Amino acid sequence: MKKIVLLCFLSFASVVWAQDQEQVLLQINDEPVMAEEFKRVFSKNLDLLDPEDRDAQSYLDLFIDYKLKLNEAYALQLDTLQSHRAEYDIYRMQLADKFMRNTTATDELVKEAYKRKQHVLEASHILLQWPKDATAKDSLVVYQRAVAIKKEIDEGMSFQAAALKYSDDPSVSENQGQLGWFGPFKMIYPFETAAYATPVGEVSDPVKTRFGYHLIHVTGKREAGGRVKVAHIMLTDKEGEQDAEQKIKAIAERIKQGASFADMAKQYSEDTNTAANGGELKAFEKASLMSAKFEEAAFALSEENPISEPVKTEFGWHLIKLIFKQDLLPFSDMKDQLARQVQQDVRAQMIDADIIKKIDSTIEVEENPEALAFFTDFIDEDFFTIKDKSALSEKLPEDFVVKFPKETKTYANFFSYLVINQVKTPRNEFVKNQWVKQLLKNYIKLEKKRYYKEYLDEYNAEYAGIIEEYKNGLLLFDLMQQKVWEASNKDSLGLQQFYEQHAKDFKKPAQFKATIASGPDKKTLRKLRKAWSKNPEDASALRQRYRAQNLLFDQGRYSLKDKQIPSKLKAKPGSSKIYKHNGQYVWLWVEELKPAGIPPLAEIRGEVANAYQNQLEENWIAQLRAENNITINESVFEKLQEELK
Repeated sequence: MKKIVLLCFLSFASVVWAQDQEQVLLQINDEPVMAEEFKRVFSKNLDLLDPEDRDAQSYLDLFIDYKLKLNEAYALQLDTLQSHRAEYDIYRMQLADKFMRNTTATDELVKEAYKRKQHVLEASHILLQWPKDATAKDSLVVYQRAVAIKKEIDEGMSFQAAALKYSDDPSVSENQGQLGWFGPFKMIYPFETAAYATPVGEVSDPVKTRFGYHLIHVTGKREAGGRVKVAHIMLTDKEGEQDAEQKIKAIAERIKQGASFADMAKQYSEDTNTAANGGELKAFEKASLMSAKFEEAAFALSEENPISEPVKTEFGWHLIKLIFKQDLLPFSDMKDQLARQVQQDVRAQMIDADIIKKIDSTIEVEENPEALAFFTDFIDEDFFTIKDKSALSEKLPEDFVVKFPKETKTYANFFSYLVINQVKTPRNEFVKNQWVKQLLKNYIKLEKKRYYKEYLDEYNAEYAGIIEEYKNGLLLFDLMQQKVWEASNKDSLGLQQFYEQHAKDFKKPAQFKATIASGPDKKTLRKLRKAWSKNPEDASALRQRYRAQNLLFDQGRYSLKDKQIPSKLKAKPGSSKIYKHNGQYVWLWVEELKPAGIPPLAEIRGEVANAYQNQLEENWIAQLRAENNITINESVFEKLQEELK
């Protein structure tokens, strides 16, 4: 039978080969590589490529190397390693979760949340709680009470008075039912939906949630805030250096006198992530940063007052400059964030129903219509009182609860599920039967989702493509670890020889330890230079004296390429010239000078090891190319080049 299947497959493959031969880009030995794969990988990685590799001709060599490495990984059976399987399975399940939640219901809920996010509401409520173990009759009684209370309000009773008289909310005596301002995702979804549907000043009809019935009085509605983009200068207090508060105030004064905020940020800001680009931060919304004080100061800025006074936060001292304020971000920018919030909210139940609907229309599933009747009769009082249920399980017939194309779930499987979810003995037959009915419904739903998730690559081509790419990425990582990285770490002699052969490639520019003084007045710097050069041992006292004359000081180790260093500086021990740099006058006192040269291997071992690994990889790729026959279909590649220009 297996031989017949194999022959059929080979016959089919031959037909496909004949049909697609014009689309074969290249062959590695006897294995065809399709043009479509090259186009997909090239387009996906275009932004990650170096500029010189961003054309089809340059990328072809990289692509061939990729395929050779991948073939080698499979030849070494790296895909069978337990470590590979564990990491792959974790990602596969996580990605499947994402794809399963990507439904029509998700899209609609995300759009709804974005629309609501444009406004915040102010409201009060009255809560009428469910009694314990509420039945449908109990629910009706609570609903009728809510209708009666709303009638009293409609006839003139104040909502506050009604809340104090009727509400079961434990906090009503303190807040009279007032909830304050809120937006989407702050309240349970049915409550939120009713609130956004109720006009300001009106009271909603009774709203059912898991807590009971609510009456909602909407008392206000206003536009929500958008986002702001700012630049900042940050200083922190450091022992032995000028007080950060004094220094930030001095910088603020210079800016008021006309100095460029961006230049000041480049010269003085200690936020290394933003200083080089003038202190600019990415645009942000309220409650998105780790410092509420910083956000409050940033959102308080305006075109009339674009620069803050010094602001103290848990991170240090800041000056903040407004670049722009913007209304609510476009939907495209917020879609992913809102989708995550939707999936973590009670809204997920609606998504769940949509998923089951999709599964039922995609997979052939057979549910046993006799299962419910059997189990409502089979589960009796003994089930809830006997600890060892093995005797009960042996009485189960060999029948199925639900069948899938590749799996079957039996009565025994469902019985185990009942045992795991066992509750106390129900108070009557009706409650027991409802419990069995609900668990059977839950079990079938869970099994449908589990099966669809496990075999999703058979039903979703996009998911199958992504998971295959991830698997290949893991294999290439394991292969590089084995062939290059571990090999270089173990080869100390080879590393030493590589360093000696390529020593000139690791030559470093001159570095120096220096004190930098800067300010707006060149004459003041000249006086400092003269005094310092005469008595360098009085450096501490001189710094203190000239800070009072509007000079700022920095100390550290620098190279000529650092942003604080004037480009014309000739680094040598002692006093420098005075330079105009970043909108200020700058003078340096150089204390230690390390001349340009080649550091010993011990100092730059990591850098040398990285270069050595690159050479090992180049040699290994050359060997793979020599061991494999590679044939390129030039006509197909020419068409690709035209298409990808």
